[in-house]
Amino acid sequence: RGLFPIMPYFIYRHLSDEDVQAVVAYLRTLPPADSGIKPERQIEFPLNLLVRLWPEPLAAPVVAPDRRKDRLAYGEYLARIARCEFCHTPREPNAMEGFEGRRFAGGMPFHLGKERVMYPMNLTPHASGLGGWTREQFVARFRAHATPQTVTPAQNTLMNWNAFAGLTDEDVNLLWDFFMTLPPVPYRQEPI
Repeated sequence: RGLFPIMPYFIYRHLSDEDVQAVVAYLRTLPPADSGIKPERQIEFPLNLLVRLWPEPLAAPVVAPDRRKDRLAYGEYLARIARCEFCHTPREPNAMEGFEGRRFAGGMPFHLGKERVMYPMNLTPHASGLGGWTREQFVARFRAHATPQTVTPAQNTLMNWNAFAGLTDEDVNLLWDFFMTLPPVPYRQEPI
């Protein structure tokens, strides 16, 4: 729901130059594939304007925090580029910024189909979020999906667990450390 582009430029613009180069290097190792999509594209109004105006050029190189020197800043970097903040921070429909004081507190409604609404969980250390979890449970939640699993539509979530299961233990622990520094905010489902 909303006008957000499929490619979240506004988030990936924070991806470090080094990480972007690594993605490009990986993509170049893949064999060419015929997607069946024609190179020409026709995007109708008003999206044709958004595609031209939305992605803003970068003014300077993007450098990730040093994971050895500032582990919390690197955990926050991971939370940003993995879209944790975008999905787990409630906001007005079509808004870029989340509600004041609700960063990572969950409860933003996402509509899946006509009748299903999902609400991302609270990632703050409040008891209604990660406050009742241990570090081991958090890491195990990611590892539970290391092998792709078939799920029914009712079991499906917005979280791409199969992809995020590929994070290293160090990265999952850096996320945990960062989340534990957040102010504890109670979970609340936002109205639809």
